[in-house]
Amino acid sequence: MGKLTVEVYGVGRPQPGEREVELEIEAGATLSDVLETLGRKAPSLGKRVLANDGRSLRPPYVLNINGLSFVEDLSLRPKAGDRILLMAPPAGG
Repeated sequence: MGKLTVEVYGVGRPQPGEREVELEIEAGATLSDVLETLGRKAPSLGKRVLANDGRSLRPPYVLNINGLSFVEDLSLRPKAGDRILLMAPPAGG
């Protein structure tokens, strides 16, 4: 068990405490588990960014681990101390 932090960027009108959410995760937790935990800890945020299954993201939201790489595979297992960046890519034109 350990803690990690979810940082929120580009998500419309976060509520107080939703810009950075610290989560307690079980050993072996996947990114899907992290998203489910995020939805329970910050329900108003979860309603905006989580798909109906509560374990994946609505488009166009994406995840990045420690500012190093974007990830699509929600079966990846983050480590305690990781920073998960949850963001909506900027619209371009």
